[in-house]
Amino acid sequence: MIKKLNVIAETAETKYCFVMPLYNASNWMRKAIDSILVQTYCNWELICVDDGSLDDTREIVDVYVNNYNDKIRLITQENSGPAAAREKAIKLTESDYIVFLDSDDYISNDYLVEINKMVFTNPDVIVPELMSQDSLGKFYSFNKKNNLNKGDVFSGAQAFRLTFPWNIHAFACYKISLMKKYAVGDNANFNRYNADEYITRVVFLHSEKIIVSDGIYYHTANSESITTKFSKRQVQFLLTETKLIRLTEKFDNDYVDHVKTDSLKKFTSSYLNFLVNKRSFTKEEAKEISDTYIKFYNDLKTKRFSYERNNSFSKYDFGSRLVKFNINFIWLFVFIKRVVS
Repeated sequence: MIKKLNVIAETAETKYCFVMPLYNASNWMRKAIDSILVQTYCNWELICVDDGSLDDTREIVDVYVNNYNDKIRLITQENSGPAAAREKAIKLTESDYIVFLDSDDYISNDYLVEINKMVFTNPDVIVPELMSQDSLGKFYSFNKKNNLNKGDVFSGAQAFRLTFPWNIHAFACYKISLMKKYAVGDNANFNRYNADEYITRVVFLHSEKIIVSDGIYYHTANSESITTKFSKRQVQFLLTETKLIRLTEKFDNDYVDHVKTDSLKKFTSSYLNFLVNKRSFTKEEAKEISDTYIKFYNDLKTKRFSYERNNSFSKYDFGSRLVKFNINFIWLFVFIKRVVS
């Protein structure tokens, strides 16, 4: 059902652009769009980017466009991944701030009202409350878990460090000038899986002020999401990890050992996932994927990145030894699992 707009009477000066990449999203996208339509702040636009959907996603969006042609636009592209989809919308909008809303998520009715209360401080990024859904369907507060409170202010360098691992989230509102500079070109198109994780870090690094606000972003646990099922495409995250290490070497070299350890932990978890699902690939595909993992691990182990250790037992040494142990454990785990099954 199409929702009616619920707007406030005051003139809203700051304009927000919601960007929603869509790929075969017909089963869940309505809730996301409807949560924008009921915002109690009126100065917004929505740009939907269909990323080569094979279902009736475009037909559903067309209905919304016909009803709200002054608010909602639809653009299309061949399947290129969410970062490339966002790039198209970023180039189109002339709004002041941009909000990325995934098609399987939604926001509270007062999201923009609360975000807008922080604009007078001229932040580069506004981080709302994040309610994240666990595997049992229960929502919990990411902000409370990570001690993020309304009014907290971080520098870009502080926020960057908080992303390894994610103790601050990226489901935020960004100043459009930063996105037009750092969320396009090679930053958006180097892979089709999780380039947005790299973009967020680049934007954080180049931000002067990042502030926490109220207003809720609901992040759902969608079992059909491209990030929840292991596929050949997923291995592209290793390229993102490589770029993140090099980014840290350039802008925050004292933190490189921490970033590498974080990458090694993600490597271990992903490698286990691959081995458990290895039978779903052809022998050639499995070898190609395995070779990609091995190359990434060897690049770290042989220090092909320009990282110099200051002592013989740094955090990186510990992380590397931990991963070596975990890899051996992974092989044992998968072997036992296959024998039992």
